[in-house]
Amino acid sequence: MKEVAISLNKQGKTFLKRRKEKSIKKALQKFNEAISIEPVYDEAWYNKGLAHLKLKEYPEGFMAFTVVAALNPQHLQARKQLEVIKQLKQAGEYKSDENMDKFFRPFICSQEYLKEFEQLGLDHKKISTRSFPEQIAWINQLLQFIFKYYESHNKPFVFALNQSILQPTHADKQFRLAIINHLLGTKLSYEDNSVTRILDLISSTQISTVLDDIFMDDAKIAIRMVFETIHQFSREERAKLLEFLPWGTNSWYLLEFCGSLFIPDDNITKVNESGGLPLSFHYEGDEDKNILGISEYYKALREDICIVKTAMLDIIKNDLRVLQTFFISLENRFAGREACQILPIEDLPNFRPLLWYSKHSIHFLRLLALLPNDLSIPTILAEPVGDMESITPIVQLQQLLHSSSFSNSLKGRLAFLRTMELVGEVFTTRSWGNHLKSVDYISPDMLTNLRNGFSHVEDLRSFAVIEMLEREQDVIDSLQAEFVIFKQELYGVIAQRQSHFPKWPTISSGFSTWEKPVSEYWQAVKKYYEIPLSFNDTPYAPNQALLNEDDIKTVLTAIKPIRPGFMGDVVKMLRGQVPFITIKSDGLLDTLSPRDKRPIMKLLSKAESVYKDAKKVAKNAAVLESATRRRKQEATIRSIMATKYPTIEKFGLKLFEELKIGAGETKDDKVSVSSLVDRLKNRMGVLEQLLVESELLKRTPLLKKEILETVLSKDIELLLSTSYLIAQIISIANELASREVLNLIDPVLNKRLPMMIGLRNALEHSDPIQDSAELALHHMKSKIPQALASIMVDLINDHMPVLMTVDGGAIVAPVLNNGGVRIKQGKAMDATAFAMPGNNPAGFFSVSTADSEQPITSLTAEYS
Repeated sequence: MKEVAISLNKQGKTFLKRRKEKSIKKALQKFNEAISIEPVYDEAWYNKGLAHLKLKEYPEGFMAFTVVAALNPQHLQARKQLEVIKQLKQAGEYKSDENMDKFFRPFICSQEYLKEFEQLGLDHKKISTRSFPEQIAWINQLLQFIFKYYESHNKPFVFALNQSILQPTHADKQFRLAIINHLLGTKLSYEDNSVTRILDLISSTQISTVLDDIFMDDAKIAIRMVFETIHQFSREERAKLLEFLPWGTNSWYLLEFCGSLFIPDDNITKVNESGGLPLSFHYEGDEDKNILGISEYYKALREDICIVKTAMLDIIKNDLRVLQTFFISLENRFAGREACQILPIEDLPNFRPLLWYSKHSIHFLRLLALLPNDLSIPTILAEPVGDMESITPIVQLQQLLHSSSFSNSLKGRLAFLRTMELVGEVFTTRSWGNHLKSVDYISPDMLTNLRNGFSHVEDLRSFAVIEMLEREQDVIDSLQAEFVIFKQELYGVIAQRQSHFPKWPTISSGFSTWEKPVSEYWQAVKKYYEIPLSFNDTPYAPNQALLNEDDIKTVLTAIKPIRPGFMGDVVKMLRGQVPFITIKSDGLLDTLSPRDKRPIMKLLSKAESVYKDAKKVAKNAAVLESATRRRKQEATIRSIMATKYPTIEKFGLKLFEELKIGAGETKDDKVSVSSLVDRLKNRMGVLEQLLVESELLKRTPLLKKEILETVLSKDIELLLSTSYLIAQIISIANELASREVLNLIDPVLNKRLPMMIGLRNALEHSDPIQDSAELALHHMKSKIPQALASIMVDLINDHMPVLMTVDGGAIVAPVLNNGGVRIKQGKAMDATAFAMPGNNPAGFFSVSTADSEQPITSLTAEYS
């Protein structure tokens, strides 16, 4: 060991003892100089690692300690430091993958790719300002980019600077060492020694991992841009194209939801990543049959981005090509090529299972978050940690559900009714798909009836049921107790679905380390979410002979083979082992003698007739079996509702009848204008009472927007209760506007209403492009509290003094031939508008400026 290297190491240790950052960097410089002189000097490498740790340069420190451990396997301190860094990473103190990706990116990606990708992001910010034809052209440009760089998954990938970057040639080893020198601040020259071999192994592994990360994350960003562009389509243009989409009336919504799954890794924020999502799970002990399934569900959900990455490889090769065909045909039409037909999207075979698997996983999470707990059972799977300001809404809601009964205050009762409304929103076709038909553990209809009643109070024949629910503590207690039972049942439902999937693997850094087990999981997901074939779609084989044996022999003796395997196929067909096919081949007929032609064709016709009769009988039996199964399921649900959920059923039926009559679906008239005005005044009064009880509104000062925003972002119970009331107020106002009455009683509110409709829809419907496991529906981490606060301030300070003095009975409503048409949201709502200083509520409906650094955070929903 050269003395000068030993001396430099000692000098570095002296500097390392000091606390100032300048001294630590000086120490690091000394260690690097010692290593450049003596590359195999393990003590200098170890001290270098300590210096990196003090500077919080964890990836560099990890590499340094890895070199020490390889040079000297007996160096226990180096191994301990490696474990410390791993624990820091698990605790979320740093994200080495993101740091390393950013470091390696300019060294291993071609300049052409980096420039194209950067320009793509800049151009995408302007998407909300473009015309519909321009948006279609932009989607096709995005798809071309995706196919250019991501269709091939052969490492080192098309975007790599050098296609031999991972090869063992001398030149490639030198290139990799140069990158490591730059990262670690060393000046090692390439010589074949133990250190350069260790560093080359580290760099090869790291570059391979980073290449995977860049491929996966950049491809996700590009694919998300496609769906963010779809999200900006106007309502009018969407309606024209609905017939060409694969999933019925909810196709646009579901396509947008697909986009929500492609979140860049550095944007994924989950609570308690190392310990699982902090949701409660009550169980009686380790013998509980659901504990394993729930645990596996949480693991898979916490790392669901791995499923998305795996599915993405299939999606790029197959599903995006289908989308490209559709959008190119649209672009051709816009280019004036009228002869070009719009080519429909038949199916997206990988998006579909990914969509429903993810949607159901997220909705299970939502239900577990929304449904109340049995307060007598304190055991939970994972305790939430942190103060209320730092933890997410999902955890706040769990703490609320663990600590209180909703019936004790007005705020609590309204918050509970809001949670019931949100639970009902989950059990809709757009949320559950065809799987809604298989729900047999509760009545989805009763849940959606509750949701519809709370969402459309303007259509209820009588308002008395709403007032009673908001007032009666006993009723709220009964409903809460039944929803507790529902939550217990839900554990078994989740565990049962999870039993169809393999055990979730341990995920470590690097796609290659988990690619195989997650691919197996993804294949199981695809199988579980296969579209069940109807009888008509399934090839029918009767499994009984269509002719007797003598007739079969006669046919086989007369005909001649016209292709290899033909005779065997005919035998199987005549014996009913495969579906019958009509034989009308000139080649076959030509092989028959004139004497055999007529009798053989007669026998084949007889066989076909027998086949058709057997198929008809089987089809009728299948229809009968399906109907019987459906009747049994309905009987089961009726029994369950009567025994477990009588209060839910009672009010579900009550609200359904009230809506049916009040909306004019029967012979009765629609709700009168006078009644609507009374309801609007009632809702305003309850909102005022809620704010007074919450000490946010006093008799003389006006409601303060800044204070309200702050409280809404922290108090989940207030957010739920005010969301419940504000959505109802906007709905009633919209009905009055449709009857041309609102402009008579409050012209300013009538003018502001279109902007408010966007907020109402955001509150009533989960937003597809923003949907995620973090419960976007609570909005506490979004800009929605700002929008809600602004509109509440307007309603209380500006409109309430006007509305509360209106005499509904004195209003003469115009006679309308069409009964009135409610305002509908026509385009995406810009939720960033309320976050920008100086913006007024009218900005809520504006589009983002082209140079805005804000991401697209708009919300689109139908008015329902």
